[in-house]
Amino acid sequence: MNEANEVVETGDIVVQGDQLTDGEHLAQLRDLGVRETAVVIPRALLARFAPKE
Repeated sequence: MNEANEVVETGDIVVQGDQLTDGEHLAQLRDLGVRETAVVIPRALLARFAPKE
């Protein structure tokens, strides 16, 4: 299940998705914090929150 919700007070987007566990893909991430988790989000879902021109 993938979902995204906007935090109205800050404009931030909170995402929920399948945890990324593929070591090769995880190795490509930069600056992933100790308390952070990478999740997989379909491009179509992100498009819903992309800036509108």
